[in-house]
Amino acid sequence: MEARSFTVGSKLSDGPLGALHEGIHPQTQAKVLLRIVPAALNKDGRALSRMKALKRSINRLLTGQSQGDPGARPDPVLPTLLEYGNLPGGLVYLASERVVGEPLVEQRRRSMGLPLPNKALRVGRQLASCLTLAHAASLFHLRLSPSKVLTVSGGGEGEQVKLLDLGLGQALLDLLPGGLTSDVQGTEERVYLAPEQRQGELGSAAADVFALGVMLYELAAGKLPIQAAAEDAGSSQVTSLPQLLPSWQRPLSVLLERMLLTDPQA
Repeated sequence: MEARSFTVGSKLSDGPLGALHEGIHPQTQAKVLLRIVPAALNKDGRALSRMKALKRSINRLLTGQSQGDPGARPDPVLPTLLEYGNLPGGLVYLASERVVGEPLVEQRRRSMGLPLPNKALRVGRQLASCLTLAHAASLFHLRLSPSKVLTVSGGGEGEQVKLLDLGLGQALLDLLPGGLTSDVQGTEERVYLAPEQRQGELGSAAADVFALGVMLYELAAGKLPIQAAAEDAGSSQVTSLPQLLPSWQRPLSVLLERMLLTDPQA
C-alpha cells in the first residue's frame, strides 16, 4: 500500500485510534511513522479534515507561529508531522518523524518500583514546558501516559524527552463508536485519565495536568497515586506524597498534589 510520499511498511502497534506502521520513502529510504486511522472514524471525511487541522496546528507550534514568537516553541519535545492523506478503503494516514528512544513506561517497569525523583524532575520540566505552549494554542493531549513519552540521549544536553500523539485524542476521540473512553477500557492507560474523563467528558488542559501529575508522582514515589477500579468509573484514592517522599522533596510534593486535584476548576 502506498501513501503519497511513503510506502506503508510493517505494523508496529494497533489501537482504536489507528494502527502505527513503519513508512519508507522510496527514493531516500528514510523511515517515518504512519498512523493509519480506521475508515469507521472517517465518516463524511471527518478524520481527514481533522488530520489536516492537526498537522497545521502542530507545525505552527513547532515554528512558534501559534505564539507569534519563533523562540516560543516546544522543539525538540514534539516530533514533526510530515503529511496526511487518504488510503484505499476509506483509510486516512498521518505521517510523522520517527523518533528512536526508550518509552518511559519501559523505564518505569525496569525500576521495579524504586522511586526516581530526579527523573521525575527532568521529564516533568520538559513536558510541562511543552504542554504550556500547546495549551496556549488550544492543543490538548487527553491521553498522556508513560507510553506516549520517549527519552532520547541529548549528548551534551543530557536526556531529552519526546512527546507522542499530542492533539490526536482531541481530534479523534469523539469519533470513536464505543464512546470517549472506549480506547482505554481494560488497559493500564486508564489510570492516567482525569476524574472528569472517567465520568464521560472529553477533557481539556486540566486533564493533561492531572495525567502529568500521575506520571510524575509514579516516577517520584515508585507507585501510582490512584487505584481506579475498572468497574467504577468514579473511583479513585490519592495517597499524600509527603508520606512517601523525604522532606527535602517537599516542593515537588506540593506541586504534584496541586496537579492531582480532582476538581478541574480548582
